[in-house]
Amino acid sequence: MSITVYSPFTGELVSVRPQDVGRAVKDRSDHMFYVLERPDGGGHYAAPTKAGGQRDVERYDAMVAKQQQARDTGAMGSTAQIAAASRSGRSSGIKWKLIIGLIVLAAAAAAAAWAVMFGPLKGLIATSP
Repeated sequence: MSITVYSPFTGELVSVRPQDVGRAVKDRSDHMFYVLERPDGGGHYAAPTKAGGQRDVERYDAMVAKQQQARDTGAMGSTAQIAAASRSGRSSGIKWKLIIGLIVLAAAAAAAAWAVMFGPLKGLIATSP
């Protein structure tokens, strides 16, 4: 089973083996830090020095809280963006396709009428004497 901690330098999650507790570990950015047991025995934390200490535990806990807050804020922002994008006030693509289709049909009808009345097809319609 692996132990997962946040890097004290980059804040990214790093998984380590249980036998690596107390040893130097690198994150993806090649920053070295140490995974240490908490003084109260309630898990592990990452510290920039092997000695660790209460200050490092407090710094690590503050960083974890900021990571969680950022994750929650990002999730709320994503939810708001999705809701804004799916509102009914947004124009649909089918509406614009229908409008353009009607304009093209009207232009084709006008061109056909011009060709029959004034253009090269003028003699096709029989007129009454």
